[in-house]
Amino acid sequence: MSTMEKFHTLTFDGNFFNETLPDWLNLLPNIAILSMKNNRLKGQFPRSISKITSLTDIVLSHNALSGELPDLSALSNLHLLDLRENHLYYELTSLPQGLTTILLSSNAFFGEMPEEFGKLNQLQHLDLSNNALTGTPPVELFSLLLNSAFSI
Repeated sequence: MSTMEKFHTLTFDGNFFNETLPDWLNLLPNIAILSMKNNRLKGQFPRSISKITSLTDIVLSHNALSGELPDLSALSNLHLLDLRENHLYYELTSLPQGLTTILLSSNAFFGEMPEEFGKLNQLQHLDLSNNALTGTPPVELFSLLLNSAFSI
């Protein structure tokens, strides 16, 4: 599959894949949608995904991914990040400015929410529930509330 240069969408939802995510995903230079939710994927979130600048949607929810979420801020086309119900932990990192939906609930993220979250002016839906976050969300985040839905 890594030789399919014109590949646009990869959807393997609802299967029994139980290995780590392949590290060759960044060899699909035109992939926009990566969805492998409801599997049994384990291991670390591959850093190679942070190099796929064509991605618009990352949906890896309901798996057993663990470890730190890499810096995804270079993914300028990313609109949807759905990593709900995994075992991701560590502090939250910077995310792309164009995100409209961030679903990170039911993981083990800790620490304070980065100030950069208050600058995500395209954000419409943010769900960080059931984590171990502390402190106060950035004040700027609340100015986005008029047109958005948030669960913190």
